[in-house]
Amino acid sequence: MLDEQGRIAEIAMRERLDAHRVVEDSAIAANVAAAKALESKVALSSSQAP
Repeated sequence: MLDEQGRIAEIAMRERLDAHRVVEDSAIAANVAAAKALESKVALSSSQAP
């Protein structure tokens, strides 16, 4: 919350909803999948190097 001058007057915790958890879990899963895909491409290109 901000005061009349636009400065922080208070900080409050927001409730974490199930939807937030689903989005976070999906983002983590996507990052893991992308890392594995890149890792396998690097391994393939390294094994094909002269």
